[in-house]
Amino acid sequence: MSESESKATFDPGNVRIAGKKTVRDWQQFRTKLIPGINPAIWAEAFRTYFHKRVATRYLKR
Repeated sequence: MSESESKATFDPGNVRIAGKKTVRDWQQFRTKLIPGINPAIWAEAFRTYFHKRVATRYLKR
């Protein structure tokens, strides 16, 4: 496969950003995040995305 072919087939939505969660997962999830509404959703965002990203990138080897 040539370099131009691999660039053409790259889908940034499939990039893993937090464990097995992808950019596409985050884009769908973040629509639920409304300031001041449902603290449980914000806790889920912290646990599933922020904490998982930090843990998998910097804390666990």
